[in-house]
Amino acid sequence: MKKNLLFLGILYVIIAGCAKIVPPSGGKKDIIPPLLLKTTPKNGSVNFTDKGFELSFDEFIVLNNINKQLIISPPFETKPDITVHGKKVKVQFKDTLSMNTTYIFNFGNAIADFNEGNIFKNFSYAFSTGSYIDSMQIAGQVIDAFTLNPEKKESVVLLYDYFNDSVPRKVTPHYVSRTDKSGYFHFKFLKPQSYYIVALNEINDNYLFDLPSEKIAFLDSVIIPNYHTIADTISDSLIVDKTIFSPDSLKLFLFTEKQKTQYITDYKRLTPYHCQVIFFAPNSLLPEIHLLESDSFQVEASEKNDTIQLWLPNDTNLFLKDTVTFVFGYNFLSDSGKVSVKDTLFFKLKKSYQSKPLTFSAINKFPMPENQKVIIKFSEPIANIDTNKIAFISTTESSIDTLHFICRKMDSIGKQFVIDNKWQYGKSYKILFDTAAVTSVYNHCNDSTGINISIQDPDYYGKISFKIKTTKKNPIFQLLDANDILVREISVASDDSILVFSQLNPGSYKLKVFFDNNNNGQWDTGNLKERLQPEIVYFYSQPIEVKSGWETTYDWEIK
Repeated sequence: MKKNLLFLGILYVIIAGCAKIVPPSGGKKDIIPPLLLKTTPKNGSVNFTDKGFELSFDEFIVLNNINKQLIISPPFETKPDITVHGKKVKVQFKDTLSMNTTYIFNFGNAIADFNEGNIFKNFSYAFSTGSYIDSMQIAGQVIDAFTLNPEKKESVVLLYDYFNDSVPRKVTPHYVSRTDKSGYFHFKFLKPQSYYIVALNEINDNYLFDLPSEKIAFLDSVIIPNYHTIADTISDSLIVDKTIFSPDSLKLFLFTEKQKTQYITDYKRLTPYHCQVIFFAPNSLLPEIHLLESDSFQVEASEKNDTIQLWLPNDTNLFLKDTVTFVFGYNFLSDSGKVSVKDTLFFKLKKSYQSKPLTFSAINKFPMPENQKVIIKFSEPIANIDTNKIAFISTTESSIDTLHFICRKMDSIGKQFVIDNKWQYGKSYKILFDTAAVTSVYNHCNDSTGINISIQDPDYYGKISFKIKTTKKNPIFQLLDANDILVREISVASDDSILVFSQLNPGSYKLKVFFDNNNNGQWDTGNLKERLQPEIVYFYSQPIEVKSGWETTYDWEIK
């Protein structure tokens, strides 16, 4: 008998262990978030003395990324313990609560149902340790100062009782909120007092502006929450008072400060005769550069002098050296004044380097307008072009013509050349390069290749004009395509101007303007220590559509 009972017990355990709870199939998918049934103590309690609180829901729930989603105002020094017990969330405090203080726990998107993950969005639990709960509100939006778009990563918005440039770097804020996907934020349960506001697009989630790559926004003026009531008509027979809180449309413009430091982030020897140096930030002037092994070398610098290409002289003895040494001298302005730096860089030869033929291509996008110049960029500085080995032809449906090939050097080191020719729509052009038609300063030659050049129908392009009216000084206009890529930039001397953009591809565009306060020809970011806001940016609010063969005129008054 005992053996039979033992067998039945084992069989029961096996069956129970293999069983799975499967929800019934069919029916509509649950898209309803969990319902909050009860808060203990009651949400909005005053004279609060408990060591925590509890949230009760109508179904089993889970917490997602609670440490990042939960925002507590004012912040606790030690994070509370937060646990899930079936349909309940329990929060236990480790800190001692301050007297006569309103606390807000904003759970963001942390609470969701267990089965489908439906989110109980932006729930806030508030209580006061005093005899009343603070009730003022403010709201607004945080956007990028240059693009006027919300950040992909949510930002935190911080309120302080006092302010100087060190406060966001060192002081824990009194109130904290978080933006949604559109950059909007909303503070509730605020004291009726003055505040200073800052937004951060954080990296290390500590509510401090303590990393140079973090974006910051701030307002110069003090914020004072206020409210008024209006009569709100619910129906013909029912009119109720409605409370309107303000300010409710604050704008905060995020920017990354210009770093007051400079250093070399990377340097390498790409080939025996080609070295590259990359700086952390743009240089206002080209650095002083010296090659210890020779007085002869060529420098190719990017537009902002932050990437430097170094081309060694055609000296086999120098090529074969295991190491060549460059000395870089450069200056930058720090908070303490001018800093001068000298860096000695040792470029070691790669053992696995294999020689490659000279390559080149046209930087133009074809088909191109008739009045555009064709520019050819080579992989190395050029020593010689043998035009006897180059065929330049144009073709139509009925003829083939041989043209005279003429090119001019565009840069100081001979890597870019422009082709001189009068291009015509209806003709196709081809430049055929025979082997060794072009020779670099390192005696590398091209393989046999060609460049096909096509010309766009002039009627394909569209044209737009803008009549600008503004009292602001030094406007710089930027025309962007649908992907926010810069197409054209125009600086105008006068405030009221007519902008003309011709030879535009059909499509959608945006027009942007910023006002160059310091007249340096570029958009300038802000600075917290100097209490300097970034230069103001505006976008033309209406869609701009360019159609083939059409010219459209727009009016834009910028106030």
